[in-house]
Amino acid sequence: MPNEHAPKITEEEFVRRAIKKLRGKYKGIHTVYSGFNDAFKKYFGTNPIETTQRLAQEGKIVIRPVKGGVLIYLPEDAPAGVPGKVNDTLKKILEDLVSCFRISSLMNRLLAGRHIFLMDMRACFPV
Repeated sequence: MPNEHAPKITEEEFVRRAIKKLRGKYKGIHTVYSGFNDAFKKYFGTNPIETTQRLAQEGKIVIRPVKGGVLIYLPEDAPAGVPGKVNDTLKKILEDLVSCFRISSLMNRLLAGRHIFLMDMRACFPV
């Protein structure tokens, strides 16, 4: 347990301090190999996985799955390509499709009064 005379810190502060003090030359820490999980359990008496997942959902840390556990980072230190960037990646992948669909929908609305419909979307999906 922590020193009886030491002030108790919050789970968030504990995680932030652990990342900063245990990372060495790296930007994040492996929760198992760094000893973080065991230290958290000893200090708080609770499961660190639930806390780190909650902090990640709140955007206070970034979690990246790796062999044997996870790496945790402060958001400002997380490498590119971590799961928090999924929306940007999806946007890049689908932006042409969305643009083509909008153009087709607009053309269908414009030509609907003339009983002409653009049903062939093959031009939007190059092979």
